[in-house]
Amino acid sequence: VVLRAYLDVKNPIDLTIFGYRKVDMGDVVRYILAFYPQTNLLKYLPKKFVKLIKNQEKFNITIRAWQLIRQFNPWVKAVKKEGVFDGFMYSENNPSHILNGKEHTTKAFAVFYSNQIKFPNQTEFNHFLDDFRFEEGGILI
Repeated sequence: VVLRAYLDVKNPIDLTIFGYRKVDMGDVVRYILAFYPQTNLLKYLPKKFVKLIKNQEKFNITIRAWQLIRQFNPWVKAVKKEGVFDGFMYSENNPSHILNGKEHTTKAFAVFYSNQIKFPNQTEFNHFLDDFRFEEGGILI
């Protein structure tokens, strides 16, 4: 199900610089460390990755930036708990959705709380109302 909605995302961690292409995971980690140091990403990385960062070496693991969000769930939970950022902004691809002969790509958002998502039929944005339809996540356009 695809639903139109308004998002309240004022301070996301922006990973759109990487687009949807695969890049060395170390580049994504270094970017986050440089622009979002307060997220303490190093604390949540395996020791072998921390060593590669300190030695300025490549990880030799290619990922799409949005995959970091899915692979380091404890880090995402810590970012959410800290309360400085209210979500992520990234580009994603959908190999199962072909548009004009190519994978469909889009800018995407991941928010931390269901009350950051509102539908157009609501008369105003109310931070205090949760929407049960997004408790388990959802696809928005």
